Parts: sequence; C-alpha cells; structure tokens
Amino acid sequence: MKPANQLFQFFRNARLATLLWSSLLASCGGSVITAGIGGTGISYGTVTGFGSIILNGSHLDDSTASVTLDGIPGDESLPHRGLKQGMVVKVSGTFSGNTGTAESIEYRNNLEGPICDAPPSVNGIRTLRVLGQTVILDATTIVDSPATIDSIIAGDIVEVSGLPDDLEQIHASFIEVKDPIDAVIEVKGRVGNVNGSILTINSLEVDFSSIGVIDNNIPGGVPAVGQFIEVKGTASCNFPNNQTDTLIATKVELEPEGAGIIPAGVHAEVEGFVTTDLISGSFMIGNQEVVIDGNTRFLPEDFDVFDIVVGAKVEAEGTSANNVLTATKISFRENVKLESDVDLATLSGSSPTFSFELVGLPGITITTNSATTPFPASPPSGH
Repeated sequence: MKPANQLFQFFRNARLATLLWSSLLASCGGSVITAGIGGTGISYGTVTGFGSIILNGSHLDDSTASVTLDGIPGDESLPHRGLKQGMVVKVSGTFSGNTGTAESIEYRNNLEGPICDAPPSVNGIRTLRVLGQTVILDATTIVDSPATIDSIIAGDIVEVSGLPDDLEQIHASFIEVKDPIDAVIEVKGRVGNVNGSILTINSLEVDFSSIGVIDNNIPGGVPAVGQFIEVKGTASCNFPNNQTDTLIATKVELEPEGAGIIPAGVHAEVEGFVTTDLISGSFMIGNQEVVIDGNTRFLPEDFDVFDIVVGAKVEAEGTSANNVLTATKISFRENVKLESDVDLATLSGSSPTFSFELVGLPGITITTNSATTPFPASPPSGH
C-alpha cells in the first residue's frame, strides 16, 4: 500500500476506467492545437469529423482526394466515399497551419471477422475477442448505427479500426457489425510464431498450407516472425474462452504497419499509444520511433516529458529522417491529469481494481483496472 502522502498522477485514456470526465481533446476534435505542420506532409490518426476531413486537429479539404478503403476505391455514391468518423486513416497532402488539402486518404482496418467472446462491460469498458485479437471498446469508440456497444454479441462479424497498445490490444475508435454476406474475413498483425505451415498472430492460429496463398512480396515465400502481415481466409472460433481461434488462409501478404515508411524530410503527424519507455530522448508511438529535444513543445501545457509513459495516447508532430520522427510537438490525447494526495479513507477494492477519492478534489471518484498505468516514481532515463 502506498503511503497517504504519496502523490498519484493517473492518465485517462482508452485503457483507464476513470469515472469523471470524458476526453478533453477528442471532444473538440483536437482543435485546441493552434499550430500545424507546413508544406507536403503525412497525417496518420483517427477521423474526428467531416465537412472537410478532420484528424489530428487539422481540417483538410478532401474534395479532390483519392480515397481507398482496404485497397478498394471509395464509393462515390456513399457519404464521404465510405469513410466514417472513428476510422484510422493515413492522409497525404499539403498542410498550412491547421488547414490543408488532402491528396490521398488511405483507410486500412485492423480486422474483420467473428466475435469469439463478448463479455459484458466493466466500468464502461468492454473487451472483445475477435479472431484471437483483443479489442477494447469504451466511451470514445464510435459504433456504427444501429448497433451499440452493449448490443454487440458473440458471433457477430465486425469490422474494427483502432490503435494498438504495447500489448497489441486494439483500442477500437470505430466498430461496425457487418452483414455476413458482405464480410471479408481478414486480420492484420505481427507474426508471433511460425511452426511449419502454421503461424500465430496473438491468439490466432493461421494455417497457410494451401498452395498459392503466399504473396510474392514475402521474401522466401514463407512468413517470418516479426513481419507485419495481412491474412484473409475462412475463420472459426474455438471455445471455451481463451483458446486459440483459427483461420484457414486464402491470402497472406506483407502489410504496411501504422503510417508506414515516412519519407525523409517530410513533415508528419502520428497518433497512437506510447509502446516503449522514454530512454535517452527516444520512444515509440506504435511502431514509429519518436525523438524529443529541447525544442519539443507539450500540449496541454501542464503536461511534460514525465508524462510520456507506456499506455499514454499521444500525437507527435515533426519531421522525419531515416524513419525517425523528431518531434516539434507532443500532444496528449484523451487525457485528464489530476494531482493530489489519495484519501485513504475512501480507498476500496483489491488489486487491480481500486476506487478512491483525492484529498484535494473531494467528490471525484477514481477507478483503476488491470490496464491502469501509474505515473513512474523516477524521471525518464536521460532527463
């Protein structure tokens, strides 16, 4: 047990069950950010609105942009050519401050397949197992109508878009229940193990033994551990819970991860979860290496380098060189930072779920769960 005078600082993001406020930044589309990138650039993140396309605080004219959804041109007969709020996209174009013109918009879902386990929500967070992948839904998840978070059930086929954390859990910003007739069963993820003609992506076993399923972009014709791939095929759920789900592959190919390779000298905005600790000024957002220096700004202004911890959701903006992004700005997403002594008289529960109030903020209840990351006790290495 921590002493009564211990200072606690907690993050509210998609991994933390805080019962007080919704997102400070997502509620306004990130519009508190007043400086954007300039010139040719790339923006990778969650669509927060339309009129133009809005992501990472920028309003980009998409009227002449090419749009692809998993490699298929957007349908001109659909609103926004099939793009929807909550989808994670990569936009290439020209930027000036918080405005610009999108030249291309690329959407790639994380997966599309049957829900193999769908337990009820706990503290407003619902965790699904979809083809061996952990999908986390919370108040920031946009559920395509007419479904709701609580109406989704095991056996539904869903399309999921979101950002992965350090445990490769997908924090869904968008989920849609699909008509089985129209569904394309597919999963994108990192190869964890290869044994003969069986590979794993987290708790999914993929059988790629059929002739002709391996794309010629895979060196040697055999998937390797650590490769980021897309697999399509036919799938089945294994029960009871926590068993490995299976997929018989009809196609296996290499897939760009996250924002992909960012050309040298290009300005970029990359949104995601911090997946490694900050060491000597460097850390990872998803699979993107980010470097900070004395010129890096932090927003909101009460956040700083000490808030860069695994599990925090951030957006880094800067310039790329050798696929390393040197950040001129780090913006913390969907976070509320509270500082106060813990009122031990209100502390209840047992690990990992505690509820308590703060001495300096009476009446506000904080709830933790297994995904809660407490603030580190010591400064990040190198700072």
